[in-house]
Amino acid sequence: MRPTVFGAAEWCRDGLVRITEILGTENAWFEHFEAVAMAIMKWSEESEENWKYLLTAQKSEIAGDMLQSLARLYVMSGKERYLL
Repeated sequence: MRPTVFGAAEWCRDGLVRITEILGTENAWFEHFEAVAMAIMKWSEESEENWKYLLTAQKSEIAGDMLQSLARLYVMSGKERYLL
């Protein structure tokens, strides 16, 4: 696992969720939130360390961060791609 994935997942949950909940979806912060989340989802699909691995291994904090972030992205955007 690349350390950048862990940091990106933390940034989504601890930073971008809060910023976008305050500022809403009509700004560059929300676009950045979506871009980071989609990059992590793409990494998980292409990596051997996929979601099943993340949910059962020591790296489950990334999965937890992403579950929280994706749930909020879905509520904010209504885009079904954020549903797992």
